[in-house]
Amino acid sequence: RPYRIHYQDIKGWTALHHAAYAGQQNAVEALLSIGSFPHVLTHCWKTPADLALSQGHTQVTRLLPLHTHHLTRRERTHLYGRLVEEVSCAELKTAVMIGEKEEYERRILSLKKVTQLLMSGAPLEPPGGHSVFVLHLAITTNCTDLLPLLLSAGAPLTTTTGGMNLLQLAWRSPDVTTQIVAIVTR
Repeated sequence: RPYRIHYQDIKGWTALHHAAYAGQQNAVEALLSIGSFPHVLTHCWKTPADLALSQGHTQVTRLLPLHTHHLTRRERTHLYGRLVEEVSCAELKTAVMIGEKEEYERRILSLKKVTQLLMSGAPLEPPGGHSVFVLHLAITTNCTDLLPLLLSAGAPLTTTTGGMNLLQLAWRSPDVTTQIVAIVTR
């Protein structure tokens, strides 16, 4: 399952951080090709590019795009709407797939779309005009593929909805699997 590429270890490192740090150019390329988010921060605020550069792996650093976006409020609002749409439909799109290969391809496509939206500057918190937190939506729609991406990208963990924190939301949502609850508690 593609969501595993965004799992973080105790230091906040993803598979992309480890590959970049070790200078494994082929692994970095492979992870990026399936939607790994290149701007994930470790608990010490280091990106995969920072780690590659610290080890002198300039070839790997060149593979990892820079994170510079100066968007207007309107552009951020538009990107957030697209992000909400993609997250809300992700599980529905995979539910209608026939066969494991098609389902896997659809999950990768969804992961790539959300990664691209985040790389384009889509905010993780609702801008003006939106009241839905994309992280809450990923939890309540049982979106196992995108939840680790949103968490590793820095979605706020302290948000509440209806007076419930993220863990309570996961436990009380009727269609949420134990996998989502486990991801939230990690």
